[in-house]
Order: sequence, then C-alpha cells, then structure tokens
Amino acid sequence: MRAPRLDEVLPLFQEGDLPGVQIDVQEAAEWVAEQYGPMQQWCMVQHWVIASVTDLDQPMLYANCVLHDSAGRFAPGSWVRSSPAVEEPKLGVFRTRSTVYILHGRGAAAEVSLEALLAMH
Repeated sequence: MRAPRLDEVLPLFQEGDLPGVQIDVQEAAEWVAEQYGPMQQWCMVQHWVIASVTDLDQPMLYANCVLHDSAGRFAPGSWVRSSPAVEEPKLGVFRTRSTVYILHGRGAAAEVSLEALLAMH
C-alpha cells in the first residue's frame, strides 16, 4: 500500500489557509544571514502545511516542493518533512533545530496524527 500524496489529502487540511512570503532566493539568503547568521542552513519551500501533530508539543512542517536548499540536502522539486519547530512559526518562517524554512506563497495549517504526517510524501 502506497502512502498518500499531499494533493490527495490536502482537502482534509483546509482548517486554515496561511500566507507565506513572496521573495526570491537571493532575498531569502540575505534575510536568513541577517537574522540568523551566515552559517544558518535554510530551505525555501512552497505548497506547505504547518501540521499541529497530536501528542507533540510543537508543530512540524510538510512541503510538497523544495525551491532551494542552502545545504543541498533536498533537490529542487522534492518534498520535505521537518523535525518539530523550536519556536512558534512566524509569518513566512518555520524554524527547527537545524534549519530555517522560508514559506513561499500560500500554505495551510492542519491538525493531523503523527502517523498521517509520516505517511505523506
């Protein structure tokens, strides 16, 4: 049995439509360096969901499309699922222990089970 894709389950996630940012990769790189230092790893994503996961204190991020990853971990067009946030998500920004995610375009907020989130790709 294959795991569901985001576009198959996104209708379940229409609990909250959220704005992201409309900046390019160069602007994102400059902003992250200014806010978090030049060595901070960052990743710009679109088609994203901030998931409040049952039984976890902090939300996680799922994005269906990586636009740019400063560390080269994720290829453009691939999907990514983050570890839990280390601070409350801000407009256009989701931060984990190792990565600042720049949330490009509109996204969504949803409450999901950990099993459902881990099954997405």
